[in-house]
Amino acid sequence: MMISVILGFVIFLIVNLFMRTPTPAIYIAAFILSASACFILTMKTASWRKKVFRFLPILCVAIILSCPSINAAYAGGKVTFFGGAPATDIDILAMTFTSPLPFMTITDSLGDYSITIDILPGIHDSLFVFCSSGVGYHSAPEYYIEYISDTDSLTGMDFVLWPDSVPGFSLTVWVVDSIGDAINDVEALCRFDGTGVPDVLDSTDYGGRCVLSLDHEGDYIVTATYTDCFSVPAVETVYVGIASPNPEIHFTMLDSALLSPYWIYIEGIDIIGEPVESLFVEWSPADSSDWTPRWTDSTGFAAFNPPRPGEYDIRMAYFMSGFFIDPVETTMVLTATESVDTLICRILPDTNAIAESVLPKSSEISVYPNPFNSAVTIFLDTPVGAGLRPARVEIFDLAGRRVAQLPSPSVPLPAGEGGNSFSFWEKVSEGRMRAEFTWQPEESVGSGVYLVLATADGETVMRRIVYLK
Repeated sequence: MMISVILGFVIFLIVNLFMRTPTPAIYIAAFILSASACFILTMKTASWRKKVFRFLPILCVAIILSCPSINAAYAGGKVTFFGGAPATDIDILAMTFTSPLPFMTITDSLGDYSITIDILPGIHDSLFVFCSSGVGYHSAPEYYIEYISDTDSLTGMDFVLWPDSVPGFSLTVWVVDSIGDAINDVEALCRFDGTGVPDVLDSTDYGGRCVLSLDHEGDYIVTATYTDCFSVPAVETVYVGIASPNPEIHFTMLDSALLSPYWIYIEGIDIIGEPVESLFVEWSPADSSDWTPRWTDSTGFAAFNPPRPGEYDIRMAYFMSGFFIDPVETTMVLTATESVDTLICRILPDTNAIAESVLPKSSEISVYPNPFNSAVTIFLDTPVGAGLRPARVEIFDLAGRRVAQLPSPSVPLPAGEGGNSFSFWEKVSEGRMRAEFTWQPEESVGSGVYLVLATADGETVMRRIVYLK
């Protein structure tokens, strides 16, 4: 029995040693062979042993021959130290999703490496390549991710080893299409904004990413190129250095046949930053009166795609009374290096319009003290009406933001709730009723001028108050 177990284990080792990525069928054949060996050696009937010995080799050979052969793909690159000296005897590790074991090699005397990856025919796999930087160093980039098949020979997977005391400079470029999907094989060109430094060129992997290893500190000009497409932005300038050793930039590739690379985005928001729908926006070249209209959507955005760089006039309108737009109109400039621009348009309550629309005369409001420090008492006088009269008192700042709403005197809330007290209407003279309110600003409310708006019986009155902390 012991001999059969040892034989089965030896067969399993042979399969793993000579086939780096055994297929499931090969594993099954090895298992059948080893299990049968155990069975045969423990049989007492010699005739059965002869029959099994004759049958099993044929069965195993048939299973192995029926399995597809494994082809070898290759990946290679160069490993250097910071400064350009080749790094020798550096471990390179590669892994794929379908391989149970990693693939390893070391760099030669020139720092070059080539690693063989066993891939089944017709299979596309994800390849991860890592560089063992050793004690006191770190590699840039940290790893590579590529999409590989059994016929691929991937090159250019270069690593630079930096001392831990010196940050490794690298620039990561991400590229997606118009719907956010990653694009591979986009050429990213990185050019130093100066002299004496060679350009760095690389292509994105299947995840839409490439990492450019850089040796000098300074500004770099980056472009992305893909067949029949243009990038947004067209050009990106980024600083790489001690303060920002590993920045990232993003490009979006768009179809040249459908769109231009120039974009103007308008974002409409209200006083609390919420999107404003149905803001009317139109644009025109500065030297033309040919206006193109748009409306902001439910997310508050509108987009224009001018055909060329230049100056463009933008004007906005909001067709709801009691509000004003900031800004109403402006001019935006698009260039080859700055092909995208965004304008934030704010829709704010028009406090002047609120003041002018006040309906006083029959209702009156008074405050004490004014200016005030910790609390202010607000008195609202109105003509006598039947029963308790609903009223609303609100406090606004000069930007139109509501900072407080005081409880109505017709609702029996506990005194002092929310820092505010209430009272029921009381008769103060013949034909007049009065309600009293108290406002105690919260800690977050700053000093300044505020508007008190009180509404009762459909009439609104306003009074300015000054809060001094």
